[in-house]
Amino acid sequence: AFGGFIFGGSASIGVMTSGYHLDKILEMTDDMLEKNAYHFHKNFPSIPIILPKEWENENYLSELKKENYDIGFFNCPCSSLSQINKNASIDGENNIHFYRVFNVINKVEPKVFFIENAPTLIKLGYPILMDMLKKLGDKYQFTVIRDYGGNHGIAMKRMRTLVVGWRRD
Repeated sequence: AFGGFIFGGSASIGVMTSGYHLDKILEMTDDMLEKNAYHFHKNFPSIPIILPKEWENENYLSELKKENYDIGFFNCPCSSLSQINKNASIDGENNIHFYRVFNVINKVEPKVFFIENAPTLIKLGYPILMDMLKKLGDKYQFTVIRDYGGNHGIAMKRMRTLVVGWRRD
């Protein structure tokens, strides 16, 4: 499995706890290793954290595709869609990360992918989901689930949206 995050965190640990080997983390910003991913890196030094200056190019993504990943999981920043952000908007600057994730999925073609985000992804972020369908719909089928994290034995009790895509082949 590989993950793409705004920071290496709980989703990574959840995947590892489920029995999957986490091969690497693709961070969304170049300064995350010194910021949010710092503690993840200290606790899991054997899992490489790859910064955008390294992974955001065709050659790197082509090499990832050769790995034939079973799972890719992604946690885009949700602040531009969050209900607690009074300025939440489909035009929020952090929403660009969804499109970066769609590019990674399109190039790497994991068998299954997960995108976890705010519950408002379904309503406020609906245009993003429609763009995902346009960009990935030929290769993937999708299910969108909205549920409370606490219903699944995790510490986070708040509502989340989970997009699950699986390759059509």
